[in-house]
Amino acid sequence: GSGENRGGDGYRTVYLFDRREKESELGDRALQVGERSDYAAFRASVCQTLGISPEDKFVITTTSRKEITCDNFDETVKDGVTLYLLQSVNQLLLTATKERIDFLPHYDTLVKSGMYEYYASEGQNPLRYVRPLPVPRSLNSDISYFGVGGKQAVFFVGQSARMISKPADSQDVHELMLSKEDFEKKEKNKEAIYSGYIRNRKPSDSVHITNDDERFLHHLITEEKEKDSFTAVVITGVQPEHIQYLKNYFHLWTRQLAHIYHYYIHGPKGNENHTSKEAGPINNIDIEISMFEKGKAPKIVNLREIQDDMQTLYINTAADSFEFKAHVEGDGVVEGIIRYHPFLYDRETYPDDPCFPSKLKDEDDDDDCFILEKAARGKRPIFECFWNGRLIPYTSVEDFDWCTPPKKRGLAPIECYNRISGALFTNDKFQVSTNKLTFMDLELKLKDKNTLFTRILNGQEPQALYDEIKTVPIAKLDRTVAEKVVKKYVEDEMARLPDRLSVTWPEGDELLPNEIRPAGTPIGPPRRLKVKPDSEILVIENGTAFPFQVEVLDESDNITAQPKLIVHCKSCKDVAPVEKTIKLLPSSHVARLQIFSVEGQKAIQIKHQDEVNWIAGDIMHNLIFQMYDEGEREIDITSALAEKIKLFDSDDELESDEELDSDESVDDEELDSNKGLDGDKTPENERELKLIKLKAKEKTISI
Repeated sequence: GSGENRGGDGYRTVYLFDRREKESELGDRALQVGERSDYAAFRASVCQTLGISPEDKFVITTTSRKEITCDNFDETVKDGVTLYLLQSVNQLLLTATKERIDFLPHYDTLVKSGMYEYYASEGQNPLRYVRPLPVPRSLNSDISYFGVGGKQAVFFVGQSARMISKPADSQDVHELMLSKEDFEKKEKNKEAIYSGYIRNRKPSDSVHITNDDERFLHHLITEEKEKDSFTAVVITGVQPEHIQYLKNYFHLWTRQLAHIYHYYIHGPKGNENHTSKEAGPINNIDIEISMFEKGKAPKIVNLREIQDDMQTLYINTAADSFEFKAHVEGDGVVEGIIRYHPFLYDRETYPDDPCFPSKLKDEDDDDDCFILEKAARGKRPIFECFWNGRLIPYTSVEDFDWCTPPKKRGLAPIECYNRISGALFTNDKFQVSTNKLTFMDLELKLKDKNTLFTRILNGQEPQALYDEIKTVPIAKLDRTVAEKVVKKYVEDEMARLPDRLSVTWPEGDELLPNEIRPAGTPIGPPRRLKVKPDSEILVIENGTAFPFQVEVLDESDNITAQPKLIVHCKSCKDVAPVEKTIKLLPSSHVARLQIFSVEGQKAIQIKHQDEVNWIAGDIMHNLIFQMYDEGEREIDITSALAEKIKLFDSDDELESDEELDSDESVDDEELDSNKGLDGDKTPENERELKLIKLKAKEKTISI
């Protein structure tokens, strides 16, 4: 049925599945709806097409179970949409349906190698990506979201993939099949390659699985009824070389996965030995790896139980850590941590990475002999990089200016710098490749001069710290000293510290012990600004940079802000402004030039853009130059200043393709007789003189 068109000429085609009863027809019905039809006309057309009495009770919904009504009809019923006829919105699908989809790649797939498709597909996918609120370590990436990187990974590993997913608020299971064979078949038949069907079905319905090669799917699908939500990606046709790697290196690649998703599994602090291993509100993801081989016991491991992935080793072998945060231009935020791994007498605490071994074995040496490379960290960079909480394995940052070994030996021995590991955690304002292996611009942005680094202490950002740290090189430690001596020394040092510290709060704005306040909250309000120089009248020559030193003082004249810190007093209305009078003197730099040509007893001024007719190649004599500064004071012309006064030819140069007659060439003698406008024969003058000789007998000279 076509419905009432109400004057429109266009039609929308919708596909309708009747799923009210189990005996309903399996296929869909194509229904043409007038562009100006309303819901009542559409419902009547549905009844006519399917032979339903208008008095029958039923609902029409989208595949996401949104009921079609008079209010949302125009915005919901679009061309090509798939709709259901159900007894109620929450009715189970008695038999499966097929929903037509087009997944044409975003143009950035070509323009920018697809790096933005992860976000550009928002609203085009049934499992829409929503950007959540910021959380620690930026653990806000939905790792079950299947983007372009997932598609690339699938076809790197195998020949086809089946995606099976059910959101928590959905009645139906959505299933999509992609295969290399299907793509090639569509291309050969000149069909739309990026189109297909999503199978929508009730949980645990596996009647569509008929191939013997996929019989294992029956068990997987049967388990669906026990889960509120899930996502399964089944890759088949796995390449032989990948099968061998997965079988032979199970221990290695499961550790790599535990490393990649470490902070999703264990939370923002990571897998600390002293913390509970129970799942929490942030670390609520369980990843279990199972491998089944014929004739062998299955290998099953939960990534939460792995204790020797690299992040776990870094965390639990560190003696101390240092946290910081970097604010990049815009909304880019990077959290960072540095960990220190000391050498403890006879053993190394810096963990060894099988991918970057710090010990390089010499083939000619005995089994117990090794070559040490750069100690501890070896040639590894300091920082591993995480994007939205997951490791980006092919990007690392060597160091920053403030944690690189100094050129001159300082308080800390050089070898200490080789004993630090680190991690950087970025939010989603940084670009990564679609396969999530490489950052596009992280290091460039972090090392920009406008990037601001701040230290984080107990989750806060203090303005200044006055701690003094005494560092003793390991080589100078006395390993024979008795424990009692060390204990007594510590007690003596502690006895020198104050027994009690009393802090008063002038305005009663007390800071309680262990109280947490937002960064930037003032606890010592400024009372006065001190601006140096102290003089009220400052004399400055025009064009001269003049620095001011500003100190923010409290009521006791203590400085509350340190150099290189930005001072904001927007909310301190009771702080009196400081006014300075600046007297600007005329600059002593050259501001005006006068040129006179002396002819006989008369001096004629040559003004700006005047034209002077002169014989080309001749020398201009009797020129007088006078220069004045901004105060109209005459400036003595020194040899250095005279060299900066130039005359140049304003006419066009000889065209590059202009041919010369033999009698127009310039010989060396002719050049020797023409010393140039300032009397010096330089290579540049030679070139200009050649052009003048070849072009004309007279020239116009601009000054």
